Amino acid sequence: MADQTVIRSNDLIITGNLQVSGSQITTNTDDLTVKDRLITLNKDGTLTGTQLSGIEVESSGSIIATFGYNTSSSGWDFGGANIVNAGAISTSLTNLSDTPASYTGTAGRYLKVNSGETGVEFDTLTTDDVAEGTNLYYTDGRFDTRLATKSTTNLAEGTNLYYTTGRFDTAFSGKTTTNLTEGTNLYYTDTRFDLRLATKSTTNLSEGTNLYYTTARANTDIDARIATTSVDALNDVDITSVAPATGQILMYNGANFVAQSPALGVVNTQKSSTTSVNLTGLATSWTDVAIISSFTITTNGKVEISYASNIDTETAGGSKIGLFRSINGSGVWPATPVVEYNTMTQGFPLGFTHLDDLTGSSPSVTSVAYKIAVQFNSGAANAYELSDINFTATEFKIDTPDELNDLQYVTITSQQTGQILYANSTTTWINQTPTMNPVLTSATNNLLRYNGSNWVGATPQAVAATMTLTDLGSVSSVGASEDGKLLQYDHGTSSFIWTAGIDVITEVVDDTTPQLGGDLDVQTHSIISTGANNIVLDPQGTGVVQILGNLTVTGTATTLEVTNVEVEDAIMLLNKHSTQPANNTNDGGVMVQRGTAENNAAWYWDETDDRWVAATTTNTAADVNIVATANADIQAATAYLTATQAQYADLAEIYKSDADYEPGTVVVFGGDHEVTQCNRLLDHRVAGVVSTAPAYLMNKDADGVAVALRGKVPCKVEGPVKKGDLLVTNVTPGTATTLTDDSPAPAGYCVIGKSLEDNSNTGIKLVNIVV
Repeated sequence: MADQTVIRSNDLIITGNLQVSGSQITTNTDDLTVKDRLITLNKDGTLTGTQLSGIEVESSGSIIATFGYNTSSSGWDFGGANIVNAGAISTSLTNLSDTPASYTGTAGRYLKVNSGETGVEFDTLTTDDVAEGTNLYYTDGRFDTRLATKSTTNLAEGTNLYYTTGRFDTAFSGKTTTNLTEGTNLYYTDTRFDLRLATKSTTNLSEGTNLYYTTARANTDIDARIATTSVDALNDVDITSVAPATGQILMYNGANFVAQSPALGVVNTQKSSTTSVNLTGLATSWTDVAIISSFTITTNGKVEISYASNIDTETAGGSKIGLFRSINGSGVWPATPVVEYNTMTQGFPLGFTHLDDLTGSSPSVTSVAYKIAVQFNSGAANAYELSDINFTATEFKIDTPDELNDLQYVTITSQQTGQILYANSTTTWINQTPTMNPVLTSATNNLLRYNGSNWVGATPQAVAATMTLTDLGSVSSVGASEDGKLLQYDHGTSSFIWTAGIDVITEVVDDTTPQLGGDLDVQTHSIISTGANNIVLDPQGTGVVQILGNLTVTGTATTLEVTNVEVEDAIMLLNKHSTQPANNTNDGGVMVQRGTAENNAAWYWDETDDRWVAATTTNTAADVNIVATANADIQAATAYLTATQAQYADLAEIYKSDADYEPGTVVVFGGDHEVTQCNRLLDHRVAGVVSTAPAYLMNKDADGVAVALRGKVPCKVEGPVKKGDLLVTNVTPGTATTLTDDSPAPAGYCVIGKSLEDNSNTGIKLVNIVV
C-alpha cells in the first residue's frame, strides 16, 4: 500500500509535506489562514529588470494595488499608493530613500518632500529649514560660542542684581547702616540695643499680656488680686446666667463652663476588635483601619472617641487619618470624615480623643457606628502598618445626678433604711432587707450553725457529736450483715463499702503490691484466674518473665504488643496442628495489617497451586485459605530461578516521550525527548509499540511510556491486514500499515513486526502483532 492517498469527506488532511508541480494553485475560500511564520515568494526563481515579487490586490477584474520588492532599486514598491496608518511609522532619516532618477548624490541622503520626484539633499539643508524648538542652539557648543560674546548688560535685571558674590561685596563695601531702610532689627546689633535699653524702665512699656513683667512681682501681688476675684471673672465661665446649686460642678456646654450636676459616667462603651493592620497598595481614597459596630445611645448622649496605635510602617507621602460616623444603622458612611488628623510619623505612636456631641441631632440619633480610615495625598502603592490599636467609643449620660439605680443590672424599688444590695441571680442586683438575724457566741474556732430559727455559734466538737460515720457522703449505710466488716474503697461506686473482716479474708483481692519476701513457689498448684485478669510485670520492660519449660497457649490468639520480637530458633514452624493430617489444605504464611483503608499484605504458601505468593488480600489471619486481591511487587538484588512464567506476552522498556501516548501507539526515535509517535511511511527510526501490559518491564522507575521491544502486543493498524503481513510505520500519526504485494520488500530496520490476525477493516483498529 505504498504511495497511498487518504481522502476524507469535505476536508483534505495532509500530515506530511505537500508538493505541487503544476504552475498554479487556485484557492476559492473567503479567508486563507497560514500558520507559517515566513512565506517565501519566487522560490528558486530569478527577478530581472523591474519585476516585482510580492502581493497584488484585484477588484472587479483589475489590479488596484501592488506591494512588491524591486530588485533594481533594492526597495519595496507600493505602486504609487499612499501609506495610511493610524499609529506611528518609526524610522530614521537615513533610512528614507526615494531618490529620483535624475539624482546623482549619495544614496540615502535624499529627502522626498512631496509625492512627486522632487526634493532636496540633506547636505543642502540648514538650521534655517528647521522650526525653532526649545533648544535654540541645537548643541551646547553653539550656545557656549554665542554666550562668550555677551556680558551682564545683555541680561535682564533679576533678583540677583550683581550676578556674583564678588560684585555685590564690591558695591556693598561703600555703604553704611544709613543706607539701609529700617527693618525688624532697629539697632542692627545687640550692643546698640542694649545701650538704648539701659535708659528705659517698665514705665516705658505699654501694658501687655504679662501684667507683672516678672514672676517675682506676680508672686507678690497675684494672690491678693485672686482673693478678691470671683471664678465668674474668667472669660469662659458663666455662673451669672444660672446660679450654681449645692453639689454642682463646672461643666463645659460647648461655649462656656456652667454649673451643672455631675454626669453619671459611662452609659455604653464599645471597643473595636481590630488590634493591628497591615495595609498595602493605598492611594488617595479612604481605606478602613478599624470599625466600632453600631450600638444604642440616649437621645441627648455625647460620645467620646478614643484612638491610639503604634505606626510601624508609613510610606512618606502625606498620610492622614480620619474618624467617620454612620447613624441609625444605615450602613452609609459619608465621604468626608467628622474629624481628620495629619502628619503621621513612622516609628511613633498616634493618639487622639474627640467628643462627638449628638445633642439635638436631626433626625434623632438612636444608634451610631464609627470607623477609622487612612488616606494618602498621592501615590498608589503606599503602605500603612499599625499595631497596638485601641479604638473605643464611650457614651456618657449628661445632666443627670449619680444614682445607684442607673448602674447596669441594678434595680432599686421601695428603698428603705437598713436594706442591702443583694444579687438575686448571676446577672441582676436588687435591694432587700437582710433576712439573717444571727445570735452569735463568739469563741475561737467556732462554727456558724443554724438551730432552726437563728444562726448561732457552735464548737466543731459539738457539730461532730451530731454526726455518724455513715453521715459522710462517701460511706455506705450500715446494715445488720455488716458486723465485723471493714471499710474498703470501691472505684466502681466512688464510695467506701463494707467488706469481710481481716480474720475471715481467704484471698488477697485488692492489694496491688504484695510483698512476698521471697520466690513464689506454687509447688503442684496452678495459678488460675477465673476472670479476664492479666499477669503484668510492673514497671513494664525492666524485668524478664522466664519459662524454663514449654509455653503452651491454648487460646485462639496470642497478642504481642511489643516493639520488636526476637526468636532464638533458627526455624519457625507455622500451621502446626496437634493432629497433623496427611495432606494439609490450609494456606500458611505471614500477613501485614496495613490499616482500615487498605488491603492486608501477605507472603504465603498457596496449598491449591503449591507455590509461594506475594499479594494484597482482603483476608485476615483468621482465614485458612487466602485469596489474592492483587499480586504484590517484590524487590530483590539477584534472583536465582530455575524457570519463570509471566501472565503477559511482551518485553518492554521505559523511554521518555514528548507526550503520554496510549497503548498500541507506534513510536519512533525522535521528537523533543527519546521517542515520539510516527507520522511517515517506512520510517527507519522505528522503535516499537506502546505496551498494554508488559510481561517484563525494564527501566521501570523512569518517566515516559513502556515500549514493547519483543513479543506479542496489540498495535494500532490502519487499512486491511492479513496474518503474517509485514507492518511498517504509517503517515497517520501513531499507526502501522501493510505494504502492497507489488511493493519491494522493506529493509529490516523499517519493519515493526508481523500481524497475527486477519482484519479487513480499512480504518484504525487494534491488531495483535509480534514485534
